[in-house]
Amino acid sequence: MTKRGYGTGAAIGRLVNTRGGIPTGQFLMLYKTHVCAATDYGGHVWINPYKHGRAICTLELLQNRMLRKALGAVRTTPIHMLHFDTPVLTPTERLRMKAEAYLLRTLTRSGDHPPRNIVTSILRKPRKKFTSPLNAMVRNTPMLEGLKEMETI
Repeated sequence: MTKRGYGTGAAIGRLVNTRGGIPTGQFLMLYKTHVCAATDYGGHVWINPYKHGRAICTLELLQNRMLRKALGAVRTTPIHMLHFDTPVLTPTERLRMKAEAYLLRTLTRSGDHPPRNIVTSILRKPRKKFTSPLNAMVRNTPMLEGLKEMETI
């Protein structure tokens, strides 16, 4: 997925180098809709947002490159300043929010739905060691303590 993100990011970056160029707002909109969508697809399954692993580092490098390109900043510009100037979440926060949304969507399904059975079994018998991103999300979401028996709406 990151290869697709790098390819899409390079294509968007070439638009900036054209004679007319594109404004920063449009560049960031293209980044969010195309690059983030390509790299985050299925992220709640294969990336643990609570472990700063290789996938998160790769996504951060890609995002930092795109933010520098959008703002016209040099490599020595601090990343925190780029995030301050743009309304773009870090990859860790973006993936954490997607995983929490997936978790809540899973908990609101009917009682015989297989993913809901997996989540409720994790809630009943939490493991100390994370075996999957879903297990990590269930353990690190404090609001789930009172939601063990949610009703389907």
